[in-house]
Amino acid sequence: MLTIALLASAYLGICQETLYKVYGKHTEEAMFIIHGASLPLFAFMGEDIYKSVIAFSRSYPIDILGFRVPHMWAYLAATCLLQWMCISFIYRLNATFESLTVTMVVTVRKFLSLLISILWFRNSFTLAHWIGAALVFTGTLAFADIWTNPNGTAKETKEKKY
Repeated sequence: MLTIALLASAYLGICQETLYKVYGKHTEEAMFIIHGASLPLFAFMGEDIYKSVIAFSRSYPIDILGFRVPHMWAYLAATCLLQWMCISFIYRLNATFESLTVTMVVTVRKFLSLLISILWFRNSFTLAHWIGAALVFTGTLAFADIWTNPNGTAKETKEKKY
């Protein structure tokens, strides 16, 4: 599933790059349209969402600015805020850099999130995790082109020559 998500994310980056070339770099509008277009798909998960709303509302309350709020709703609000900040950054990054660079940054971020999750929840770091880590870091280093050119990427060197 993570592989499919990475491939879909990479393709979305290519689509966004094309969108920015044709219509200009309007990151907020692109983010609104792309996320708004996906909202109707949540209708297929309506029953699960309803069950989650009930469970969230029944969670123990915490005090936030003098209001008692079920803690799961507070966690959801914090998660949504942080996700919005991250996505906004990714859209701005995609408007500034090439799609491949953004895909590499997002892949490394996802890997670090997975690593933090493994450490936080004290799960075992299996052979599959080590292989995945090696692939992520090898891919990142290959993209940075550190073996053949210590002064920058091959593209940067090519641009300096002209």
